[in-house]
Amino acid sequence: MGPTTSFLLPPRASPVLTYDKVPYWALPDLLGLFMSKLGRSPAGANKRNFYLPLTAVYGMWCKKLIGEGVTPYVFQCTWNEEGDFFLGASRGAYSLHSERPWLAVVDRARFGVIKSEPLTLAGWSLARSPCMECRKKKDGTPFGRCAETYPFCKLLKTCGKPYLSSPHYDDRLSGPIWARLWKPCLNCKELIRIHGGKYENFLVATGSEGAPP
Repeated sequence: MGPTTSFLLPPRASPVLTYDKVPYWALPDLLGLFMSKLGRSPAGANKRNFYLPLTAVYGMWCKKLIGEGVTPYVFQCTWNEEGDFFLGASRGAYSLHSERPWLAVVDRARFGVIKSEPLTLAGWSLARSPCMECRKKKDGTPFGRCAETYPFCKLLKTCGKPYLSSPHYDDRLSGPIWARLWKPCLNCKELIRIHGGKYENFLVATGSEGAPP
């Protein structure tokens, strides 16, 4: 890779890669796929000692590779009891000068990743989501923009920036990593529900037992 290597999302309608029938467009999604395929988590892995540090590293790598482009605002890791884990990021890796019509293409593409029969039967679409119902429609977030898009696609359908420059992982509950965890948004909560997931497993405090204050 040279100094002119670009990892920004190109203005194209076709995906960069299709893996296991799932299309991928942007570097954060491809990197998340690569890291998720390195193998199952080690024995004894939990949120504190593996998944949260892994997500922090994933976010740092995305920021480094994207460079001057738009870094995703949220990074996420979803895992199961068998040790399979899936990394994902919110919409990003496009130029700061990208036009709105192109971003609408990206939104449609990401919605296609999590579109499913249960989602349609529940009455949701790209133009209608719980976040959009809760807020003014133009200000609400559509399905597909969340960091959970690809992880939820793999797990549920088939089975912030300040910390990115931190030199080491901080396990304190008051530290920058734990302090910036978010609970699932209304859209993600609905995806968990309609696919039979357990919402409590995705809460911020889940897995925090034993972490220093």
